[in-house]
Amino acid sequence: MFSIVLAIIAFFMGWPFVIYPSTPAGLVELSLLIAIQTAYYAISISAIILAILSLKTREPGRNDAILALILTCVGVARPGIIFLIATFGGPEGQFLIETAIPRFSQGFGTTITIAGFGILIGFLLGIAAGIGRSFGNGFVRGVSAVYVEIVRGVPLIVQILIWRYAFAGLYTGIEMLLELVVGYPVDIPDGMIAAILAIGINSGGYQAEIIRGGVNALPVGQTEAGLSLGMGKNQVISTILLPQTLRLAIPPLINEFVIVIKDTSLALAIGILELAGIAQSLTSQFPGSVFTIYITNAIVYWIICTMVAILSRVAERRLAIAGIGVKGRKSLL
Repeated sequence: MFSIVLAIIAFFMGWPFVIYPSTPAGLVELSLLIAIQTAYYAISISAIILAILSLKTREPGRNDAILALILTCVGVARPGIIFLIATFGGPEGQFLIETAIPRFSQGFGTTITIAGFGILIGFLLGIAAGIGRSFGNGFVRGVSAVYVEIVRGVPLIVQILIWRYAFAGLYTGIEMLLELVVGYPVDIPDGMIAAILAIGINSGGYQAEIIRGGVNALPVGQTEAGLSLGMGKNQVISTILLPQTLRLAIPPLINEFVIVIKDTSLALAIGILELAGIAQSLTSQFPGSVFTIYITNAIVYWIICTMVAILSRVAERRLAIAGIGVKGRKSLL
């Protein structure tokens, strides 16, 4: 019942977003608006949390929880809908459809390309370094540890700048190598190659620690059982430990993939027109539409990351290992 009370309060408190002007006349009005909005968000979030908890308990108060959830969501969404209609219903909407979205679609392809190759490079390096730190000899462990500490200790933006300007002569050789592989001339911007290498190598350091953590989470008895059956060290790693490690590490790996997607925005520092670069370019051409441009940019990033997170949850459920990890423990109950 308490969630119903909070929901009703939140429903009617949505109006200050519409009643109060966007730029209050004085300090008192501004302070009042901030206080009301803060209370509004706090009450709305509390009502939603209480309603969700009531739904999970499956008690008689579920109908009240459903009503509270509906009221709160409507109260939260109403001022937002009014604001969006007022903002995008006129010239801003026309600008968004005719100019911004087509430009962002170009940046979308660049972002996905950098993120895709960066994730692939990082995944391969992460497996190599993670396995090296877990099972390698002293030299391999040392090299893997140095690699991980360097890429995790240097800001990614600095790494991107280093790869772009300190290794500028490297990219001609890479293009020649790709030309030999594919059989025809390849023209890839140097900045694109630098961004892919920097983001991929940086992600590899974090993925290496994820892989190492997954290996350490496996029962040591599995290694002992494999060795007692006459399997060699490499065979135990490749057939017993690594497959389980990858399944166990799906949630943190997907989280790292989402981070890589957002890290592609740093490529604008070297002139790459991915999503953030397109947004920066549009704001310089259309300074009166800064809000529309950056909100659209944020929504596109959010959609991409949300889709990856949904795929992550599906993969996590299907590949859960019984008895290992949170999902595995639940599957035994």
